[in-house]
Amino acid sequence: MAQGEIEDKYYGDAVEVDCSHCISACCKRVDLNTHELHYCQYLAPDGASCSIYEDRPIACRLDPRWTPPSMIRDHCHACQLSVQQRIPITDAIKQ
Repeated sequence: MAQGEIEDKYYGDAVEVDCSHCISACCKRVDLNTHELHYCQYLAPDGASCSIYEDRPIACRLDPRWTPPSMIRDHCHACQLSVQQRIPITDAIKQ
C-alpha cells in the first residue's frame, strides 16, 4: 500500500474506521525537555503494534460511534507529526 492511502479496518462491533498506518504513533510521546521518544509499556517489540490491543484501556480507543472521522484523522495526523518531528503533540496540533 502506498503512503497516504487508507485501508478500511473495523472497530468493536464492526464499526468502520480508517487506518492511516501510523505505526503506533499515538503510543509514543515526545519528552518536552529532551525531545526523546517515550513508548507505551504495552507497545510490542516490533514498535508498531499493541501487545494488549483487544483489551486496551478506553483512553487508547477512538470510537467512531462517538468521535467524528475528521477528529480521528486529525488526532492520528498530530500523533504522527509529533513523533516524526520530535515535537510535543500540542505543537503538532497547531500545525
